[in-house]
Amino acid sequence: MAFIDEILEKPSYGWTDEKGNFYKPSPKELIKEFFSRLNVFKNKKNWLAFTSWVSILILFPFFLLFIFKYFTWKLLIVTFIYSMIVMGSHGTVWYHRYCTHGAYQFRNPFWRWLTQNLVLKIIPEEIYVVSHHVHHAKSDTPGIRTMLTVVFYIAFLPM
Repeated sequence: MAFIDEILEKPSYGWTDEKGNFYKPSPKELIKEFFSRLNVFKNKKNWLAFTSWVSILILFPFFLLFIFKYFTWKLLIVTFIYSMIVMGSHGTVWYHRYCTHGAYQFRNPFWRWLTQNLVLKIIPEEIYVVSHHVHHAKSDTPGIRTMLTVVFYIAFLPM
């Protein structure tokens, strides 16, 4: 059994079926599991996922304000470039390479601070890193047909 199976809380529907094959949960099971992992009264470990989703919901009205009040094609192009270059670089360099894989070390604390704080922290590093390790551990499991199945059903459920 993989180390990741020992440290993660097993979903209520389980990882595998009776034969040991990857279990694909129904949409109803996923929704039930999703909301049970956001219930902060059930388990104090749910605060991390809960605060992450609350921050997304808090930012949603600002997105709507942008779309309905301030939308221009020029601003959309600037937003697109920012999201693709700055946010994409941040996701690759900080979350993926540094936090998840520990691929390098920063020599200067300023560059570490700058790289870490390029964008708003909507998704905490812990959620990304653990989800990414689950993705690597589970996507190589026999019986899983597509990467999308793994990412959707396992990696991005709240911790």
